[in-house]
Amino acid sequence: MPREVIAAVHGAWASFAASGDPAGTGAIPTWPEYDPNARPTMVFNNKTVAVGDPDGDGRASWDGIDLSL
Repeated sequence: MPREVIAAVHGAWASFAASGDPAGTGAIPTWPEYDPNARPTMVFNNKTVAVGDPDGDGRASWDGIDLSL
């Protein structure tokens, strides 16, 4: 994993722990409030971005499946 990604994840966690805002230090873009319709997700990679429902088709394939034991 590239050092930049590690630094972005660490910075987001540290900022979230200190202030409740993972993007508070400016190391990552604004992290949108969760919305179950849009499912915004932060993707940490060479470029860190917030995307809407990044694997929506795969996630939706589980809809309607009873996962109770």
